[in-house]
This record gives sequence, C-alpha cells and structure tokens, in this order.
Amino acid sequence: MTSPDRSPRLVPVSCETPQGEPDGVHLSLMRWLPQIGEWVTGPALCGQSATQGALTDDTPVTCTGHAGSCEAYRDAYQRSIDGRPTAQQEQIDALRAEVDRLTAELEAAHTARLNEPILRHCVAPGCLHEYDINATLCGRTPERPTWSGKGWLMVRPLDGDICPDHAHLVGVTVAPGPHLPRWQYGDNDAPSTLRCACGWASPPVRWRRYATEAWKNHILDLPEQP
Repeated sequence: MTSPDRSPRLVPVSCETPQGEPDGVHLSLMRWLPQIGEWVTGPALCGQSATQGALTDDTPVTCTGHAGSCEAYRDAYQRSIDGRPTAQQEQIDALRAEVDRLTAELEAAHTARLNEPILRHCVAPGCLHEYDINATLCGRTPERPTWSGKGWLMVRPLDGDICPDHAHLVGVTVAPGPHLPRWQYGDNDAPSTLRCACGWASPPVRWRRYATEAWKNHILDLPEQP
C-alpha cells in the first residue's frame, strides 16, 4: 500500500481582525502532526492570526497587492516546501553561470587571437608564397600546409623573409648566396647604400624601403629571373 503524502503544503485560510471582523482569505502552511494524527494550520504567511482549518483549494486569496502580503510570500514558501533554491539563489546561480560562460568565451577569443595567423610574404618580386610566422615561432602546425615556415630565411638587410624557392639568392650566413645584400651605412648621417654580393648597389638612400625596392628591381633584371 502506498503511504499517504503528508508533506507540508500551502492552503487558503480565513482570518479575522482583532475585533473579530472577517479579514479575507490568506495563505497558511498546513502540516501533518503525527502526535495528534491530524492536519493543522498556523498563522497566515503575512503574520495575521488565522482560524484553524483549511478552506477549499479553489478559494481565491485576497491577501495580495503589497510587499508583505501572503501572495508575496507564496513563492518563497513553496520553494522551501519543494526543496528548491530561493529566487535570489537562482538569480545568483544564473549570474555565476553567465560569468562562467563569458569567461570561457573570452578565454576562447583570447586563445584564438594569440593563435591567429600572422603571414609573412616572400621578398622576391612577384612571389606569392607566404608563411605563418606566429605558428612557426610557437612551434604549432599552421592552419594550412602552404603556410609552413620550413625552409624560409629571414633577410635582415631587407627587413623581410624569403621562401625556400628563392632562398638560393641570399643563402645563409655561413654560405652567402650570389645576391645577399648588406648595408653600407653613411657616416655623420650621410645616406646609406644597399650593396649586393654580385656587385650591384642601390643609390644612396635615407629611406630603407626605397633601397629594398631597388634590390627587388635588380633581381627582376637578372638573366634568369627567380
């Protein structure tokens, strides 16, 4: 046999004024008292003294419309009966969940920003090769195989990088290529000159980029273009 449900519940009750006048319908907590084997009701939720015994469940509650009314307390009492968190706690939990969501979203965006490809292009004129210097320096595999930094060289005099297909032009420090450029700096703020290993030299310049572009033009004039 199923045991009867004897959980506390909210019920409508009638109240009276101190003068014995009817004071409408309020809400009260009805509990089962095993000592006497009966359901009993206490004061109304608003604190008003209530007559013993519950009214029918469909009786309209009239203690409403203000902060201390029975209806205003209904939700808090019902949550306690049901074993649910308070409305304030639910709001706090929701805010904490939102903070956690935004924190995770921010961390994901930060990580994505840190791992965002930073592409460097080949300084050889007309070459469209590029590589992800961010992934290369961080030891990560780039998003695209064509962005691999394998075989690329940094050409400091040109403030740029050169791809494996054209690396033979400049070579490396221990084995300079036929067109490895170097700067010849002018004294006392005089213009500088970019000189190529093959003997070519740029005009005296005060702006490095001008000499770099001149070197690129020199490479284009080679009998066998890179």
